[in-house]
Amino acid sequence: MDCCGFAASTRKEAATATAARGSYGHRQIGCAVFYKPSKMVLKASKRVHIKDFIPLDALSCRSHEFYVDVHSRYNSMVMVLLTSKETNSSFVVANTHLYWNPEREDIKVAQTLGLTEALSVFCEELGFTKEGGFPPVVLCGDFNSLPRMSMDHKGSHVSGVFEFLQLGSLNSSHPQHPDSWFPIVNPSSGRPQLGTLKSQWTFENAYYIDDFENQKPQFTTKTDDFEGWIDHIWVNDQ
Repeated sequence: MDCCGFAASTRKEAATATAARGSYGHRQIGCAVFYKPSKMVLKASKRVHIKDFIPLDALSCRSHEFYVDVHSRYNSMVMVLLTSKETNSSFVVANTHLYWNPEREDIKVAQTLGLTEALSVFCEELGFTKEGGFPPVVLCGDFNSLPRMSMDHKGSHVSGVFEFLQLGSLNSSHPQHPDSWFPIVNPSSGRPQLGTLKSQWTFENAYYIDDFENQKPQFTTKTDDFEGWIDHIWVNDQ
């Protein structure tokens, strides 16, 4: 099994893909999950634009500018339910690609909230519930997020994306929470006033598990002016 993200190499290519796939075409950002039919059976699949699952509306968000910023990003996620032919056990694999801009950690946090909401909807559509037990989930992708914030931001905090996935919540006092981060990006606009963000899910980074910690990557992306670990694999407690 493998997961990857891709981008159209030209605007024409992106426009063609959007026209061919309709309103849910991934435009310039796409995700895929590959599996071996000899080992796995595909039971269900769904692809989404994350923005459609962020529980944020124009009335509850006190900043129109932030609302527009979040809902103008066509970042995506694909989810599949697979069953192992060997063990007959089923699990969900999700692959995502969050917004790239290092100056907009607030958008990445909102998108992380949205992808957990999309996971809940997908699992509930398959007949799973939180009370009855969600299935095992492998959540992977390009989160464009480091595990920890830069020392430039009042000390080294766990990043907003990491804290939200690990704890299932993010307090508005966290430096990368939209209520804290957006006023820095856009001082003339009001705070979104979203309050504590909450999720039905908690995850553990696969490389924080004892058996894999010594394989933790130093970086997953390297360019002329950036090097960092921004691509991640997460698992839930199932």
